[in-house]
Parts: sequence; structure tokens; C-alpha cells
Amino acid sequence: MNNILTVEDLSLAYGSKVVINHLNLALKRGEFKAIIGENGVGKTTFIRALLGQLTPQGGCAPILVFGT
Repeated sequence: MNNILTVEDLSLAYGSKVVINHLNLALKRGEFKAIIGENGVGKTTFIRALLGQLTPQGGCAPILVFGT
């Protein structure tokens, strides 16, 4: 596996407000990605999920960093 980050079917919500819905992302070694968007669209929420500070809603595969 060449992915250093894998996110599959990530959904996050604050109460009934869904801020990320079924996000998929694969980042390979040497690739660069930017997280951009207007205020309140879920950029910080996504980073907090990557850091393990937020628990995704049911159905999400584990977020894998360097395959683990």
C-alpha cells in the first residue's frame, strides 16, 4: 500500500447538523493536498477527526495513517 493516509466514508455531525458526509480521501507518499473552503464548512472538523479528537458517525472505516 502506497497510501500514507486513507479515509473512507467519513461522516461527522454536530447534533443534527451534518458537516462532513461520506468523505473519501487517499493520500500517497509525495502528494500534496490543500484543505480550503469558506468558514464553517468543516475544515477544522476534518482535521480534528484525523487527530482522533472527534468520533466519526457510524459506518466509517477506520482512518489509516501509514496503513495502521
